Amino acid sequence: MNVEEVIRTAIKMEEDGYQFYKKAEGCTASKVGKEMYAFLAEYEMHHKKLLEGLLNKTLPDAKELDIPLPKERLKSVFGDITKNVCERVPSTNDDLDALTFAMTKETESFKMYDEAAKGSADPKVGAVFARMAKEEESHYEILQDTRYYLEQFANWSIWEEGGPIEGG
Repeated sequence: MNVEEVIRTAIKMEEDGYQFYKKAEGCTASKVGKEMYAFLAEYEMHHKKLLEGLLNKTLPDAKELDIPLPKERLKSVFGDITKNVCERVPSTNDDLDALTFAMTKETESFKMYDEAAKGSADPKVGAVFARMAKEEESHYEILQDTRYYLEQFANWSIWEEGGPIEGG
């Protein structure tokens, strides 16, 4: 695939990702899940904008690429989870299935951007693809953490908070 084909494919993937995350946001009962999916949908549109710029030969400025990675920006949402445990709605198989599907798609996106970065003849375009690969990897980690949280909240809380386990 040439660079233009990669970009057009990536734009379609980002649009599809946006639609998926918006639908998942509407389907999940969890407040935290809704926030996470809305956040990831927003990132898909950010990626689409960057890709459309590349297609039009407009490289993003350094400021656009120097924002914190998604996992760093979303950390505050997860930090508040333990304070609102009683409001947590038990996950359903649909929630876990959606997370698993999203993790698969984020892995595919990472691989595509990583390959495009390594194969780019233009170092500036390669840097954009490399940054997007890092963001997709961070999305995967967010989804993985969320899945773990839904499956094993008690273990997740201890792991995330770093609290000691005390016997009685």
